[in-house]
Formats: sequence, C-alpha cells, structure tokens
Amino acid sequence: MDLPFANGGFDVATMALVIAFVPDPAKAVAELRRVVAPGGIAASYMWDLPGGLPLAPLFKAMTAMGHPPQYPPSASVSQMEAMTALWRNAGLLSVESTVVRITVRFDDFDDLWTSFTLPVGPQAKAVLDLNQAERQILKDTLQPMLPAGPDGSISYESFANAVKGRCP
Repeated sequence: MDLPFANGGFDVATMALVIAFVPDPAKAVAELRRVVAPGGIAASYMWDLPGGLPLAPLFKAMTAMGHPPQYPPSASVSQMEAMTALWRNAGLLSVESTVVRITVRFDDFDDLWTSFTLPVGPQAKAVLDLNQAERQILKDTLQPMLPAGPDGSISYESFANAVKGRCP
C-alpha cells in the first residue's frame, strides 16, 4: 500500500496471491504503477475466491455445516472482471488477463485431510477449532463431495486469475 521504492525504479512489479488481502486494492495497484518505469509491466495473480481456491471443497463442506469460511477483506477483487477493472482504472495500458488452472491431487482422502488440517493458515484453525464430533461430521460431509478415482486418489481443478498491464 506504500512501497518503500522510488517512482519508476523497476521494470516489473507483481503481487503474487496478495491482492485479496490488502484493504485498498486500488491503492495497491496504483503503488505498483508508481514504482514501475514507463513501458514496464505491473502484474498480479490471485486464487479466484471462492470458486477456484484449492480449499474450495473444504469451504463448501464447512458452509454446509453452518460454518462459512472467512475470506480476506478484498476477496471480490480476486475475480477476473474485478482484477481487470482495477488495472484499467489505474491507467495501465494493454491490459491482458488469463486464467491459470492447476490440478490439485491427493493420494487419498487421508492425504487431503492432512493437508487441510496442518497447523498452517486460517482453514486449519477453523477445522481445529471444531470439536471432535464436528470434525467427524465435516469429514463425513466432505468425503462424498470429492471426485475419487478408482485407486482412491482425489483430483480436482483450482484456478487463479492473472492480469498484467503496461505502465504509460
């Protein structure tokens, strides 16, 4: 929001998986533009919240239980139209956007469950704050929602939106 760099000091600046967490995304994009030299590139990418987030199945199951997820303060700017509008409104030129798709894969449900409950991030706190019975209900709610292969592996697509623009 207030980068400690001189105007036009960089050829490229990017925000990776950050824009939804800043309280004023327009100001953050303006700061990127400020520190990038004319002709340089300002870019960002962010998981599409909630649809493309790798945690989407967990959040869907928690919502079904009456425990909706807590999204970052500026989650709405993670959507492609909003990100593109931020770049254009900041006066960036030749604005381009794309969707970055990844396959999220787990060996089996236990592998997935472990990744969701490692003591890292707000999702783990939300799961670990549940009592033992609620955690079991969550597991029982989540497991049938997942696309399991014949070998028990679980794969699904997640996606992030990316945008870039050239500084005038």
